[in-house]
Amino acid sequence: MLRVSIIMRSLSAVTILLSLAAFADPSPAAPPNPTLIRLPFAFPTGMENTPVVFNGRLLLVDNHRPGGFEAKGKDAYLFIRDLVTG
Repeated sequence: MLRVSIIMRSLSAVTILLSLAAFADPSPAAPPNPTLIRLPFAFPTGMENTPVVFNGRLLLVDNHRPGGFEAKGKDAYLFIRDLVTG
């Protein structure tokens, strides 16, 4: 019984240490996260929009489904738009 108690305490200590490590500051070598800016417009035919930074350019990967929610896969397509140049 004593052995089980020691094992449980050890597991609890490890769990606490791992939890604290998850909230530690990132490595100084880690690049800073980019600032996200909410744009003041919407994309009416897009079902899912994902902003991406590629080679320093802000792009939007847009899943279009003409015909709305009921559109089937054959009608859907992906569209990549440069948000600076259009």
